[in-house]
Amino acid sequence: MQAPNCPEKDSTVIALQAIKHIRRQAPWMLLLLAGAALAEPRPITELPLESAGDGQWLLPAGEYRGQFIIDQPMHLRCAAGAMLDGQGQGNLVTLGAPGVTFEGCTLRNWGRDLTAMDAAIFIQPKATGAVVRDNHLQGPGFGIWLDNVSSAQVLGNHIQGDPSIRTQDRGNGVHVYLSKDALIGGNYVQHTRDGIYIDASTYCAIEDNVFEEVRYAVHFMWTNNTRVVGNLTRRTRTGYALMQSRSLTVTGNRSEHDQNYGILMNYITYSTIRDNFVSDVQRGDTEGDSMISGGEGKALFIYNSLFNTIEHNHLARSGLGIHLTAGSEDNRISGNASSATSNRSSTSPPATRNGRWTVAVTTGATTWAGTATTMASATWPTSPTTTSTACSGCTRRYAC
Repeated sequence: MQAPNCPEKDSTVIALQAIKHIRRQAPWMLLLLAGAALAEPRPITELPLESAGDGQWLLPAGEYRGQFIIDQPMHLRCAAGAMLDGQGQGNLVTLGAPGVTFEGCTLRNWGRDLTAMDAAIFIQPKATGAVVRDNHLQGPGFGIWLDNVSSAQVLGNHIQGDPSIRTQDRGNGVHVYLSKDALIGGNYVQHTRDGIYIDASTYCAIEDNVFEEVRYAVHFMWTNNTRVVGNLTRRTRTGYALMQSRSLTVTGNRSEHDQNYGILMNYITYSTIRDNFVSDVQRGDTEGDSMISGGEGKALFIYNSLFNTIEHNHLARSGLGIHLTAGSEDNRISGNASSATSNRSSTSPPATRNGRWTVAVTTGATTWAGTATTMASATWPTSPTTTSTACSGCTRRYAC
């Protein structure tokens, strides 16, 4: 016999099922709400800014949590003791208007999602002429990201990554993408992935920065007409990784105690590498550190690079002075001093066209003697008889 219908019982069951469904969906709803909140940073004008006159504003001491955007031209300076905390999510400060200066602030704990390009300071394309100066950044994601912007300046910032995270999972200290006329100067970067990564950009300048304990200190990809002057790299896995770029001017830089390569050139053309000082390059101590097999401590590695001028560099106390390989042709290599290296120079395989490898060193830093060895069109003596400790290629900031 069929039981009679019980409308009250049916409605109770339906209500319980609905509650269970809502409970199952609640975490996803919270995530969606969090994402929606993250997508809309607060205007920084909601903070208790104090007017300093003439478009200048001061952020008083205190801790300010969340994500913020500067969407109007202004000059914002932080007072001593002012700190911005990103609560582990997204970009902490976004510059979204032309003519913004952001200086003297302490930023920490922004997002670590590299796919989402989480950065302490994200400079949007519309932020032409942005100036980011004298800030202290400490966090896991990117430090300062320049995104298709013109005439931005990143000056005198102190950027610290998170050494507890694998190097590959950290953000770059400064990331420059599709930008023009950027100036990256006087910054200190440590424990990030790359010190500065510059991609598809033109007419930029990287000057007087210090990079320590990062993967590649200065990393170029598809960037042209850019200068690298007076920088110092220490204890990195490659000092200057210059790749797929042309018309670079790389002068007066130092590489000290880096691993694998002091200066690496991979398909670099029509560029000048001059007056640089590279010393104590070591073999990498972790598998996979070398971008190209054979990173046994090379001061200068020239790979598939053409039409360059490489002169008056001082290469000291490294496993190999200069390694020229993979079709590197039509380069002018002259006046370079190589002291206390286990091998002076190497080509592998030989070049097939004429290249100019000048072995007469007129600066007096190295005196060559011995039987000349010829491989294809490159000629050099087999060994030097004397070397000098004279410091060649120092920058204007760092004494020998």
